[in-house]
Amino acid sequence: MSDDQHQHKRARGDVPSLDDEPTPEDAAVTRHNEPISLISANHTAINSVGTAVENLTQKVEALDVKVNKLEKRVDSVQGQNEEQSTTMDNLIKANGALMERMVALERKNDALERKLDVETAKREALETNGRQINLEISGIPKVDNEDCKALVGKVMTLVGSKSPLGSINVAHRKMNGEMIVKFRAKEERNEFYERRFELQGKTSKDLGFTESKLLFINENLTVDRGQLLHDVRNYMKPLNVGKDKDNAFKIKTVRGTVKVMNKYRKYEPVHSMNELVFMHPN
Repeated sequence: MSDDQHQHKRARGDVPSLDDEPTPEDAAVTRHNEPISLISANHTAINSVGTAVENLTQKVEALDVKVNKLEKRVDSVQGQNEEQSTTMDNLIKANGALMERMVALERKNDALERKLDVETAKREALETNGRQINLEISGIPKVDNEDCKALVGKVMTLVGSKSPLGSINVAHRKMNGEMIVKFRAKEERNEFYERRFELQGKTSKDLGFTESKLLFINENLTVDRGQLLHDVRNYMKPLNVGKDKDNAFKIKTVRGTVKVMNKYRKYEPVHSMNELVFMHPN
């Protein structure tokens, strides 16, 4: 086919066949477009890298801000830690000084307590000794213009005491209404006290009163011994529940000392509730 025929077919819009070879002009256009496409692709890549760099720069800046804040917090915490460490050291020193003072005070207190125990024992002994000629009588009704010595004399007659009325030095009422009697001599006092069991079942009616109250004769105990006797009686009540008279644990006072019957039916002195609990565990 001649060139005219070929151009004639192209002019009519015919599609060239695959066997047609590119013309020199087409090759030139292709060689011209390739660098442009490459430059465009590189430009896009460069823009992408630039965007990534910008994003990374922002992240680095944000991270730098966080690191600065973290450094400030670390510095603050470190400062607080050093301050607390100093405070702790001061507290340890102060505590050590207080411990030394406390130990010294404990030693001083122990010494004072030992001294107080000795003085208390001396006072108890003196008071108890001074009460060796005293007795207390409960159950005598109080009347107007009463003669305490005469009332005590009626009790002495009721129990069959051999001591005369003149053996009574002083007799008067206590705040609780009991009669306290001071004898001239210990022997006269003891003779009357030994007959206290004769009052079992006796009441104030046996003294001529219309009122019926049980009569008791007790030793004149110190305040501490009196409280101990009261506590001992309350403690022993549950232990004697269900026991008859012969099997019950009895309590008495001898020359101002509280004594309690043990499990072997023997009396033992009790100076504190701890001793009683050891003797009769509940």
